[in-house]
Amino acid sequence: MSFLTRLSTDTRYLLFSFPLALIGFALLVVGFSLGIGTAVIGIGLPVLAATLAVARRLGDIERHALPEILDQRAAQPAAPVPPAGPGIGPRLRVALGSGRSWLDLLHGVVTFPVTVVCSSLTFAWWVGAVGALAWPLYGWVLRGAIPDYVSLPQLIDVGGGYVTDSAFYVACGVLLAVTLPPLVRGLALTRARLAQIILTAAPMPAPFDGPGPMMAPPPAPVAGAAPGMVR
Repeated sequence: MSFLTRLSTDTRYLLFSFPLALIGFALLVVGFSLGIGTAVIGIGLPVLAATLAVARRLGDIERHALPEILDQRAAQPAAPVPPAGPGIGPRLRVALGSGRSWLDLLHGVVTFPVTVVCSSLTFAWWVGAVGALAWPLYGWVLRGAIPDYVSLPQLIDVGGGYVTDSAFYVACGVLLAVTLPPLVRGLALTRARLAQIILTAAPMPAPFDGPGPMMAPPPAPVAGAAPGMVR
């Protein structure tokens, strides 16, 4: 992947993840709280199942984006299969008993603050770099349109005037532009690694219900048989 492609991919991943994470966080928190609060009267169980379905869909979107960021394949766990028979009870048991769906719900809640920080830093760095580098193109408009205009160089006592301001802001823009690619890459990897840990982790195994057909106890030894003759 080329340098510009990598930068645009990481930037798109970080910026577009914010609205998705914001909507998902609101839906998951409200759905989980409502489901737990009304579970006693039975209404909460379908609400929890619907919330887990939303979490599952959001998790699938994130899992689909991980390979492009991590440059490696991401595990795609199978979705819980509802029973074929009629009735809502078995379907609710399958939906609520899916460890993968609960991990998807955990991802939607845990990664939200991380997404806010990563997306905000990415947006601020891009705006700062572009705005500072382009200041000579619009700075003269600001100086003429704003009465008593005071620039940042004047505030820190490094001089004033259009030329001084332009040189100062361009230097700041170059610094931001140089640090932008490693910053964006680090933020994208941080968020993607956290998502990978939660979304591709193996859920807790089902409880042990006794030996299955492949775990039958060995046959009892035959009376009078020599040791080691029993197969």
